[in-house]
Amino acid sequence: MNYLRENKAADMDKLSLTLLAGAFAASGDMAAYRELISAKPAPLKGKDKDQLFSSEVRDLALELMVRMEADRKDDAIPQLANKLYNLMADNDRDVTKDNSLGFLALGTFYGQTKS
Repeated sequence: MNYLRENKAADMDKLSLTLLAGAFAASGDMAAYRELISAKPAPLKGKDKDQLFSSEVRDLALELMVRMEADRKDDAIPQLANKLYNLMADNDRDVTKDNSLGFLALGTFYGQTKS
């Protein structure tokens, strides 16, 4: 994890940075978590962008789950949950993977909040 953070973080996309940050949070290194979660992601280029097995719903759901697990008081969590909710409501694509991760993230969010 340290090798990736020190040598590869500048080349990582947003989801990769988020997942690595979550790994650091799970190991108790919140300084590394905060560094990576706020790092600027590398832009996806040409074919790399087209070859990813990814979607906005999936990536946002994973980011929301990592942030909720790492720091429940993170100010970004409600905004991410709202964005994910709106994306899922307006999504014309019904992809099981996206729906399952989206519902898991939103269910976790609503389960942790009283309002």
